[in-house]
Parts: sequence; structure tokens; C-alpha cells
Amino acid sequence: MIEFDNKTIEILHNISRYGSLDGIGLQIYTNFELDDINERITYLLSNSLIKTAKSAPYSPTDRMFQLTLKGKIALENESKHRRNHGFNEFRAWITLLIAVIALVLSIVK
Repeated sequence: MIEFDNKTIEILHNISRYGSLDGIGLQIYTNFELDDINERITYLLSNSLIKTAKSAPYSPTDRMFQLTLKGKIALENESKHRRNHGFNEFRAWITLLIAVIALVLSIVK
């Protein structure tokens, strides 16, 4: 499984949401620095998670990017993982709260 940071996930979400975007569009929607976008776009292209919709030989800001099937699957898996992790974290805190309440009640009685 490919690991993503929050910025990479946000870039993938925006490309998925808007169909295809260029680097300037990503900068507008994500409010990230262009260097951050270029670095993540290069990573996503090298892992075949996105593809170029129209070619331009210069920088990632000159090209349009689309999500590939592999990218859609990776985005879905990452979303499921984050949602599942959040639920497990919530459940752990509730269990801790119940244990603390039980401890306090046992001490009081």
C-alpha cells in the first residue's frame, strides 16, 4: 500500500472532484506552494496514480492531470483506511472513558 501525506491526499481528491486540473488549478483549490504541488505531482506520476491529459514538455503546471484507475483505487483505499482508523480511535477513547468511570465508582464505593 502506498503511503500518502495529507497534501497528497488533498491533491488526489481535487483531481478526482474536478476531473482534470493543471498545477495552477491545484494551487488555487489547495492553496499549497507550487513547489509542494510539483513534488507531489512528480510522485503521483511516478506511481501511475495520475496521468497527463495533454502533454507539455515543461513543468507540471503546464499539464492537465487526470486520475488513473490505480489512483481511484488508492484514493478509495486511503479514505477507507482513514475512516476506519478514526472509528477505532473513537472506540478506544470511549472504552478508556468507561474504564475510568468504573475505576472512580469502585473507589467511591
